[in-house]
Amino acid sequence: MKNNKLGKCWAIITAVIVTVAIIAFGEKVVGWGIHGLLASVTLGIIIATFSIFLWVNWRKRLEKKAGFPVKDERTKYIEGRAAYYAFQVGTWFMLGLLWYSFLGMKMFDLPTLETAPALIMSTLMFSGLFLGLRWYFSRKGDVK
Repeated sequence: MKNNKLGKCWAIITAVIVTVAIIAFGEKVVGWGIHGLLASVTLGIIIATFSIFLWVNWRKRLEKKAGFPVKDERTKYIEGRAAYYAFQVGTWFMLGLLWYSFLGMKMFDLPTLETAPALIMSTLMFSGLFLGLRWYFSRKGDVK
């Protein structure tokens, strides 16, 4: 019960800090144009991500101090299996992007794929596949 209230309080404080940062950064530093709005929302996302990182690590530290294992053997096996498959598929995805860059743009005059979209696609594919496989393997029951 105490952790639930603390979690809600943490989320509310994070939301307030993010809102204040978006308003202050957007108004005072970059203005309210589209680029200023995007920059201030990006700053808010960075602050929220850092807050989530702190919350998760703090909870893990409390659980470890209380004597609970952070991860049991089954969880480690599931995450290792999900990471293995995500790495394999991700490597082929990156090779596909390389071949698109090499053959598609040079020989077939396909649109140029810039670095930022390629990195975003790769990161989203890797992390989404890992999270999806971890969820699938944990719901499956038998992990062998």
